[in-house]
Formats: sequence, C-alpha cells, structure tokens
Amino acid sequence: MTVFLSEGIYALDTTVRFEPTKWKFTRENRLTIRAEVLPDDPDWHHAGCQY
Repeated sequence: MTVFLSEGIYALDTTVRFEPTKWKFTRENRLTIRAEVLPDDPDWHHAGCQY
C-alpha cells in the first residue's frame, strides 16, 4: 500500500495513525508514504499556504 502526499503543507493537530487490524506488512509487502514533490525540490511552491 502506498500513501501519496500531494504538494502543500499539511497542518495536523493530531497524530495520523494507521491501525488496520488485518493488514500484514512484510519486507516485500510494505506500507510506503511518498511525497509527490519535496519542499527542497525546485518545483515545490508554498504560495497560499499559511504557517
């Protein structure tokens, strides 16, 4: 399973938890969290985002 994060800033006030009781991850079958664009990439823009 892969979770893709789109460009932007995510302001969360609670911890995000993945607690599926029947999911089994292994070395080959992983949970992956990927960002489309990282903040240090030249294509990343924070216009309109508030800190």
